Amino acid sequence: DFSAIFVDIGGGTTDIALVRNGGLEGTKMFALGGRAFTKRLAAELGVGFEEAEAFKIRYAEGKLGKDVAEKIEKIFVDDCGVWLSGVELSLAEFSENDLLPNKIFLCGGGSGLPGIKKALSSLQWVKSLPFAKEVEVSFLQPKDVVNIFDETKELRDPQDITPMGLANLVLETVGEEKVLAGILRRAVKMIQK
Repeated sequence: DFSAIFVDIGGGTTDIALVRNGGLEGTKMFALGGRAFTKRLAAELGVGFEEAEAFKIRYAEGKLGKDVAEKIEKIFVDDCGVWLSGVELSLAEFSENDLLPNKIFLCGGGSGLPGIKKALSSLQWVKSLPFAKEVEVSFLQPKDVVNIFDETKELRDPQDITPMGLANLVLETVGEEKVLAGILRRAVKMIQK
């Protein structure tokens, strides 16, 4: 049975979902996402939010020169540490009774920051938590979402996962409603006979 931890780093929050044995065991959320990194960058570089966001995106895409990228990495070190503490606290609440799955999947726009995966891949923070095995961190990609086919070929990044997952959920819900409606219709017909 499939077990994993899903970490969705959005603009304002980080959402963590724990799946054990194929079922959703629970979710946690804390208020630290990509905008906090953008605000830090704006303050440190003395630029506006929009310019800082553009720098952050280019940094995440590996499109900045080495010197600028190293400067931004240093700016984000403390924020990545604070973010990792939030993840650790959230997972500690999940692990009260059982081992944690060792697979961690990242998605959301903030997951593209190099310091995020680097922080999760460090071995120091995992020592305080009961993981089943050595932690493996990877990115969820659009190709990993079942039942949603991107005919536009525009969905390529981990930030596209959340809307695709929601679309998948809607499709499942609509399908369940049609099945339930059919069952109810047959039940009413049987009662009327």
